[in-house]
Amino acid sequence: MDTVKSMTLLAMIITMASVSECHAAFVNTRDYFGPNKKMIWGAIQFPKTLTSIPDMRIYYSGQRIKCETQQDIKRVTFAIPDSAQKNQFKILITDNVEFASEYNVIKYLKVRHNTPYKFYLATLIQQTIPLCSLEQLDNEGINSKNILTWHIQEYPNALERERIPDDTIIICLKASYIERLEGSSETMLPTIKIRSDIVKLAGSEQQIHDQANELILSLLDYDTIHAAMHQEEVHPANNPKTVLAITT
Repeated sequence: MDTVKSMTLLAMIITMASVSECHAAFVNTRDYFGPNKKMIWGAIQFPKTLTSIPDMRIYYSGQRIKCETQQDIKRVTFAIPDSAQKNQFKILITDNVEFASEYNVIKYLKVRHNTPYKFYLATLIQQTIPLCSLEQLDNEGINSKNILTWHIQEYPNALERERIPDDTIIICLKASYIERLEGSSETMLPTIKIRSDIVKLAGSEQQIHDQANELILSLLDYDTIHAAMHQEEVHPANNPKTVLAITT
């Protein structure tokens, strides 16, 4: 009996060690959303006249991006990996994407033919602004300073054969609901402003939610593909152990 207890205890210790090793391997993976990755925040601002805002899907570089809904201020926030500290981002807004495949192999994503979309290029540029005090005088004695701000340019019909560039931020939403993109500081992406008359455009607030739910259902396959790409970043432990469980 003592032998069985000892063997059981040994098996438990080995199991705990294996779990710890697997946990360490998971934490140290090249995970886009790990604590060591630099992130840049973005936001989608709905009109505050809405009772509630719908759920959304956002994709970026093979990842499904987690959205945080702030119902009190009618805003959706999200964060994307920015380890290279890019100074230019492509932003696409559309409600109808599809796979382009060949021999059952997915090659890229595209906007479905004849589907409206909005495509923006947001570029960080240096801008000189005047100051209200005598601080930071430049070489010519002019009271000003340089800041980084977003230059936003919309490109209608920019996608060649509707193909979506791999590094595009894809916002799954009707393009007609977008009013504009509003630049912010370099630490945050331009805010996507939703039109104040979105309820009138949709027909009712319930229609907005119905459309969002239908869109999320239509994107289930895309969720799966993007989730699989994300999971590939998780590697098993270098020295996996086989644990024999002893039962009596």
